[in-house]
Formats: sequence, C-alpha cells, structure tokens
Amino acid sequence: MVAVSAGVTPHLVGTSIPTVTVPANYPGNALGVPAVVNGVIIGAPTPHTELESKATRLVADLTGSLAGWDLETAVGYTHVETQQDIYGSISVPALNAALNSTTNRFLITGGTSPALLAQIFPETGADDNSYLSFAEFHATRGLFALPGGDFGVSAGASYTDRTMHSPAPNLVADGIVGGNNAYVSGSQTDTSAYAEIDAPVLKSLELDLDGRYDHFNNAGDATTGKFGFKFSPVDIFSLRGTIGTGFRAPNAAENGQSGQAYLFNTVNDPVLCPGGVPATGNIAKGSVVAACSFQPVYLNSANPALKPEKSTSKTLGFILEPIPGWSTTVDFYDIDIKEQIVAGTANFANAVRGTPVTSLCADGNGGTVPCTPAAGPILYIPVEYINANSTITSGIQFDSRYKWNLGDFGKLTTDLSWNHTMGYVLTVAGVHYQLAGTHAPFIIGGDTGNPKDRIAATLTWDRGPWSVTGTVNYIGAYDLTDPSQGLNTCALAADFVDGWFPNNPPQDGYCKVKSFTDTDVSVRYKVDKQLTIFGSITNLFNQQPPLDIATYGGGQLAYNPSFHLVGAVGRFFNVGASYKF
Repeated sequence: MVAVSAGVTPHLVGTSIPTVTVPANYPGNALGVPAVVNGVIIGAPTPHTELESKATRLVADLTGSLAGWDLETAVGYTHVETQQDIYGSISVPALNAALNSTTNRFLITGGTSPALLAQIFPETGADDNSYLSFAEFHATRGLFALPGGDFGVSAGASYTDRTMHSPAPNLVADGIVGGNNAYVSGSQTDTSAYAEIDAPVLKSLELDLDGRYDHFNNAGDATTGKFGFKFSPVDIFSLRGTIGTGFRAPNAAENGQSGQAYLFNTVNDPVLCPGGVPATGNIAKGSVVAACSFQPVYLNSANPALKPEKSTSKTLGFILEPIPGWSTTVDFYDIDIKEQIVAGTANFANAVRGTPVTSLCADGNGGTVPCTPAAGPILYIPVEYINANSTITSGIQFDSRYKWNLGDFGKLTTDLSWNHTMGYVLTVAGVHYQLAGTHAPFIIGGDTGNPKDRIAATLTWDRGPWSVTGTVNYIGAYDLTDPSQGLNTCALAADFVDGWFPNNPPQDGYCKVKSFTDTDVSVRYKVDKQLTIFGSITNLFNQQPPLDIATYGGGQLAYNPSFHLVGAVGRFFNVGASYKF
C-alpha cells in the first residue's frame, strides 16, 4: 500500500492500462518474469489545466433619420484567443520505457529524477481562435394610418462571417497522452435580407408578417417567414397566435473539418471474432482473443454533404388581465424539426484497420495459440454526421405575474412560470418514439433526459434601496427508459448502464429520477447612485440531487448536471458590490 499526500490526485497504473510492466530483474519483482504494475505513481504532479483567454472587440454604430426612416447601421469584428496549458497528463509509452530502462529507470518506490518525471508527465496544450466579422443595416418607419394605429414597416440586410480554429492539444492529437481529442476548423458566411410589416388593422386586431432570405456559403439558400396575430375583443382578454418556418445551417463542427474520438460499448470484431464471447473457451477456433469483447474507437467527424435543418412552429394562446397589475398568459406550442443533424450509425464495414499483426487466437479447447490473421485490428470506426431524424415537441407555457402595492411597506411582485411538455416525438427511420417523461434521447447532450414539468416561482420585495428576491425552482421526475434505443423497461435500461446497478433485477428506486426542488435567495441594497451591495444564497436548504445513474453528462458521478447541478454543489454563498463611475 502506498500513501498519497492529502489534496493530490493520484495517478494509477494498471487499472485502465494493464500492459504497463516491469522486467523480471526489476528491484522488488520476486516473480522472476515480467510483471504488470498496479499502484500509485510516487512523485506524480497534480493534474491541472490553466486557461488564458484574450478577447478583442471592435464595433462601430451609426444611427439617425433620413426622409422619415429611422436608420441603424453597425459593423464589427471580434477575435477570441484561448490558450490551454495542460499539466500532469501521463505518457504511458514514456512510463513503460522508463520502467524497463537499464540506464535511467523509473523507481516505483520514489526518488525518480525530476527530469525523468518531466518526460513521463509532459506538458501539452492548444491555442484556440475564433473570429466574427459582421455588418448590418436596418431601417424602420410608419407608412400610413390604420384604425388601430400606424402601418409600420422595417427592412434590413446583414453579413456575418464566423471562423473557428480549435485544434486538440498537440500530444493528445498525437496519441501520446490521454485527454479531450476533439478538434474543429472551419468557417461560415451568411448574407441575409429581411423585412417585417406591423398592421394594426383594427383597435382590436393586429397582424404581423415577416420574411427573411439567407445565403450560406456551406448550405445554400433559405427563405423563412412568420405570420402572427393578436385579437382583443375586450380589454381584459386577448387571443394570439403565430405560425412560422425556421432554418439552421450546419456549423463548422458539423460540415467543416472536425472530429472527436470516443469509446462506447463493448463489441466483437465481426471479422477477427465472428460470434465470439468473452469466455475464451467459447470463442470460435481461430478468433483473435483481443478482438472479442473489446471497445473500439469511434471517430465522430464532419460531413460536407449535410443539408440544413428545417422547422415549422405554431403557437396559440391568450392573455388575461382581469385587474390592474395582474397579467396571465397561456400558450400552446408545437414545433416540428426535420432533417435533424445527428451522429450516424457506426458500421463495421467502414472500419479503418491497421496492418495484420501476430496475435493470440483461440485454439477451440479453451487455450490460445499465436497466429497472424489476414485482417488487421480496427484502428477506428468513422461516424459521420447525417440528416436523419425529425422531432415534434408540443406543450403548454403558463405565466402569471401580479404586483402588490403595500404602501409604506413597499411593493411585492409574484411570478409563476410553468412549462408542461405534452409530447416529444422522435422519428428515426420512419418509427415514432414518445420520449416525454423519459431519459431519452440517449444520443443528445449527455443523456440529460426529458422531464415533463418545470416550474419557477419568484417573490420579489422592493422598498427604497432594498430589493429581496426568493425563487423556488422545480424539475419534475422522469424514468430511466429510452424507447428510441429499445430500452423500454427499467431492466433493459439497467443492463445498458453497465456497472451501476448493485442488484439484479434492479431496485425500483433506481428506475425513476425523482423530482428536484431548490430555493434561491438574493438581496440587493443600493447605497447611492453609484454603489450597490448584493448577496445571494443558492440552494438555501442544501437539497441533494436525485440519483440519476443513466446520464453520462456527469462522468462517473450519478447525478444529472444539466438539471441538478446546484444540488451537487450544495448551499452556495455569493457577496459582492458594483460601482458605476
């Protein structure tokens, strides 16, 4: 057993890289043969990353009036450079070489020279750059009078150029040390023109119509628009609705030059291990043992042939204002997205293989024999972005706000916002999957899940220089299933989440991610026109996050950072001040 200093993250050898060995004559090796090393690396530096970001922004605005038109123009340029320096990443080839060296040997028990440690834990990094250039012109005016007000029109044009160059850290890209190997390099330009009219045809009826034309250098042309209305037959009630179309061009990561290697599920190589299983005695004779039950590398990469995503959205709702100071809105929405850009399905037929190498093959009797197969091992399996799925989401958005005048005691404002998802239908290869209230879709955003309900209730008290706000946030429960992956029961989902479930069948407590409620409080005191003092407490009652063992967004931690991060952080205090010159 090796002691580790408090506060230092140990580097372990032999847990994830069992091929690190010492020779037979290594001091302390009593086995007489080369031995696999397991343990803590003494003297290893603390892994950490340092980031330095520099932003340059130049913007010029010009506003004015000409011939009854209100004119706005703007041009700008932005450059953000981020330098990433990574320390403490282990080079396994350098460690293995140092353990087996006869002249400059790495010492397991400590005392290794700083120079050798620097070779084993080399510094690496990357320099990320993003650029944005834009120019925009916008003009508005009223043309003539209608019974409900002026007929207004606005029109404009814009040009936007985005460029990104974000390479992987050099030693990570070369495969010398582990780490985030994602890289993106590409650009996109968008030239657009747009117009909108606002027509209050009656005091009780207002119509709105807009249209937009875009030309993307990497996705072609797009014409989108929206029509909306607001009908107010009485002062306290209004009916409103919209219908519109949308367009999203592929970005540089999707159709530029990009990639990210990752590991996922354990499989059998269909060429080197046809029908094999992990137990050597059950592997077919001639199968390469290392190719049975292994994790191949998948390379997610860009696709220049991608088409843009297109959408249609519809809303219908009402506004109710029964008394002064109280306003309530209820809106039904339906959003249909087609040609969604998603990662394609991995196909072993497209696997990139190396040259054949001498390996151990099953002899059919539970043993192994050396062999040189006709095909080489899989280096990686390319997975391109494709246009494949469509999604329809529908739900209800409820908002209510009321202001109370307390006289000498100030003002009290109450807000209640509730979003209820009625449907989340994902269509894959013509098959429809209802995902509302489930953990699906697994492939999106770290497997964050889709709770049906989210509620935020806010109470704000203002009196003179004081302002105190309390907010209660609620996220509804959702189950562990993902119908789009065929995980329709808790048991199937449990099998998919390898290693988390201690029981078989799993306990019911693991099958549903429970609802989560946290309370936040903030206080602000305005000393004078220049100085303001403020403070806040996030997660006032220190609520713990619910167990979510399906999400992979939390890494090895069984909670969902997309919904329950404040629970994982715990009660958090913040104080500060601002001063305006």
